[in-house]
Amino acid sequence: MRALESRRALAQLGLLQPPLRLGLPDGRLSEKRSVLEDKLLNLLRPGDVVFTTWHLDGHPHHEAAGYASAHAARQAGARLVEVPVWAWHWAAPGDPRMPWAGACRLQLDANALPRKIRATLAFQSQLQPDDSTGAQPVLRASTVARARRPFEVFFT
Repeated sequence: MRALESRRALAQLGLLQPPLRLGLPDGRLSEKRSVLEDKLLNLLRPGDVVFTTWHLDGHPHHEAAGYASAHAARQAGARLVEVPVWAWHWAAPGDPRMPWAGACRLQLDANALPRKIRATLAFQSQLQPDDSTGAQPVLRASTVARARRPFEVFFT
């Protein structure tokens, strides 16, 4: 379901080419970090720009992806851009645990923000309660509200 939702979200952002899936499990990614590094290293070229989750994001999958991406980018001579995602659950602007010295803010234009909001809505499996387990939505209302900000923050 997440793969389909990702494709729908990317289409909302204007990216119609399907993403390359690396065949790694959606869970226990830290156990496969070296495999991920190798797969990324085979794809990257000098001068590429790699966007990934921040390596200290506070979510084990995000951190594993961040560390693997950083290692592969460094070895390939690619530029690394890290995006805090889960960190907004435990940190606020100015939090000393965040690398603010390397932070950048990208203001979204009037066309980008509505596309970003529609892309967020593509992840229905994470926005709705799970009727089979009774679990609440994965993405809380506060998380969705942050995703709808008219800017992005990333670390370089």
